[in-house]
Order: sequence, then structure tokens, then C-alpha cells
Amino acid sequence: MIADGEILVVDDSLENRELLAAQLTQAGYSVARAASGEAALRLFQERPPDVVLLDVVMPGMDGFTTCEQLRALPGGADAAVVFVTALADIGSHQRAMESGADDFLTKPINRTEMLLRVRSLLWIKRLKVELRQGHGMIRSQQEALESAQELRQTELLRLAAELAGPLSSIGTRADALISALEGDAKKEAREIAAAGARAERTLRDLLDLQRGGEGVLTVETRPINLAALLRELLARRAAQTGRAIDLQLDTRGELEADAELLARAIDAMLDAAELRAPEAGAVKARLHERAEKLELWLEDRGPALTGEQRETLFERRPSPDAPAGASIGLALARLTAELHGGSLTQDEQDGATGLRLLLPRTRSNFLVI
Repeated sequence: MIADGEILVVDDSLENRELLAAQLTQAGYSVARAASGEAALRLFQERPPDVVLLDVVMPGMDGFTTCEQLRALPGGADAAVVFVTALADIGSHQRAMESGADDFLTKPINRTEMLLRVRSLLWIKRLKVELRQGHGMIRSQQEALESAQELRQTELLRLAAELAGPLSSIGTRADALISALEGDAKKEAREIAAAGARAERTLRDLLDLQRGGEGVLTVETRPINLAALLRELLARRAAQTGRAIDLQLDTRGELEADAELLARAIDAMLDAAELRAPEAGAVKARLHERAEKLELWLEDRGPALTGEQRETLFERRPSPDAPAGASIGLALARLTAELHGGSLTQDEQDGATGLRLLLPRTRSNFLVI
């Protein structure tokens, strides 16, 4: 195919065929000629053109039938078909459109109008080809990205399995050291235990985020007492770190929830709050009822955040410039809240910053994934 495109002229009149062919050739196009619909279909199969100028009224196979059969051939949907006709009635034009025509030229043909139509149709076809190629490239890139992500996920699962054992061992040995040591050594052992527990939680959070993304993370609910769960979590944290967190309970916090997921969500919130707190002892927790829901307000008194920064706290892949407290665990905590039909946000209250967890009491509001 030459640069300007290939044209097929179909007309049973030799004079009309040669006139159109001469005008197109002079304009720089490569031109093939056919005296009938049958001949046009054979030429099309041998070398599909870019544009077909097709006479309507021909003996044997007329232009309408030729166009319908041409569209069914390989490459037929890509070629532009222009009907060349002396028929001016609406019915003929309607039938032409139904058979697959792209445009019309009315006899006698005006050379300038004909060349403008051909040039425009060629331009449109090239745009379609470029668009299709662009879509193909995007699909290929997307498939490559999905393949790379699948490979990374497989490697992540393998790595997680390898790390689970050593991390659990670190926690067990650190707990034993805490019982055996005194003074500064005991404090160091507590820091080791806390770091090991955070690493183990991060590993589990990473795997559950993966399951959540695949839609296979399940919520196994039972009636729990959120106040009792909070006391247990804070007591364990105090034993590991030696730092107590002020807890205010305005309700027993009876609800239906997945106790394990909820405990890990609250642990992640506590980790974030302690990282954001300006000093030890600044973190405070309050559990109370709010509009038929339970609210856990975890005050950290950290620096105020913009709306955009608040959302980056919960990103599944925290960026290096994310604010203090952003973590995979906090991303899973938000997912856990949403799976329970609730929400987790970073907020301000009475001039202090903190994390707000809202949970419905019953399963009827739960999100199913």
C-alpha cells in the first residue's frame, strides 16, 4: 500500500470507472477497478482496499448486496464504502446505510467533492487503526502488569510463610527475657517483644490485605464485648512496652464482630497513635455510643493533617513521604471497619487529632465481598 491509500472503483460503466480512476490516480492514489459486484468481491479478497467507491445500480449483484457481502469478508469492516448513485430518494439512502455504507456521492460526480470525501475517509480510517493499535498496546501493558503483580503476590506469600516461624520465635523468646531480666535490660527486652509483635502483625496484615483485594477475606462474627477487648489489648501492650494508655469506657460495647480482625485493627490504630503522639502518655482511648453505633476515639495529639494527608494514612502501599503512622496495618484496619459496615478516619475533636472507629452493633450492616 502506498502512502496515500488504495481505492477500489466498482461500476458497470467503463466510462464512469475510468473517469473516477483517472481522477484518483492523478491525486496520488493507487486504484483498482471492478465492473461488477462479483468482481469487486474477488479483488477485495485478493487485496483489501482502504476505500471502495461503489455504484448502486448494476446488472446482477447490485451495490447494496455487494456492500453487505463485502462487510462480511476479512477486513471488510475496516474499509470505507462510498455509494455512487443517481438515486436521490430517502428509501435508497436508508437501504444504503443498512447495508453498511459510510457515505454517498451523487452522480454526476464533482471531482473536488469526491477527492475531499476520499481524503476524509482515509484520515478517519487511519485514526481508527491508530486507536486500535493504542488499545492493543494498553492491553498488552495491562496483561504484563497483571502478570508481574501475580508474580509479586506469589513471592510475597512465599516470603510470608518463611518469616512467620522466626517472628513467632522472636516474640516467645522476648517474653521469656522480660520475665528473667530487670532494669534497663528488661526495658530493652520489652522493646524487642513489641517490635517483634509489630512485625508479626504487619506480616498477617499484608496477607489479609492481599486476600481482601482478591475478595476472599471472610468476616467470622460472634457476640463480643468491645470494652473487655480494649482492656485486654491495652494490658498486653502495657506489659510489652511498660507504657499505659488512658482508657475511658462509657459503654460495655456489646456488638457482633470478628474478634481477631477487630483486635488487629485496634492494635494497628494504637501503633499509629503512638507513632504520632508528641510524647509518651499522650495517647488516650474512649469508647462510647453514637447514633446506634459504637465509637472508639483514639486521641494522639499529633500534628494536624490536610484532607489529602489523612487519606494517605490508610494507603495499602504507604509512600516514603506519608505522614507518621501510615502503615499496612492501618490500611487493613480501615478494610476491617468497612467489612463490618463501619468506618475508620483520621479526625480532629476538641482541638486534638486522633483516629475515629465507628462500628454498627449488628451484622445487618456488614459489607459482603
